[in-house]
Amino acid sequence: MPTNVTIEFELPIGYEDSNGILHTTVVMRMVKNSDTVAIQKDINLQRYAKENLEINSKNPVSAMRINSQMIEMFSLLFSRVIVSFGSLSKEQINKALIADLYQNDMNCLMTHYAELNGVDIESAQRILEGEEKDPLP
Repeated sequence: MPTNVTIEFELPIGYEDSNGILHTTVVMRMVKNSDTVAIQKDINLQRYAKENLEINSKNPVSAMRINSQMIEMFSLLFSRVIVSFGSLSKEQINKALIADLYQNDMNCLMTHYAELNGVDIESAQRILEGEEKDPLP
């Protein structure tokens, strides 16, 4: 893989596995069309994109639901674009593991994802926080 399509960085907190090993070093690659297609195929996310066009984000329950769906979307995306995460195997890097990370680590992933893929970080952060519409078409 060409070096210009990956970035290595440290998470501020990291993930502690069941053996007590702390994993903080992440290598992330650029997003591919196949990653976007995989996310679009996720039925729950498609339903979210359609249903939430009319949701009032000022409603706390709706805002929590939007944030939950966005975390699920980014967890799936990050599980695909993270090439390595400490000494975890690629099979261990899944959306459940990513969704279980601390918010500081999710923010770090989002920042590096945006940097690597030329995404406006403020817009990406608003999406993650549920303040902006789903980025998927």
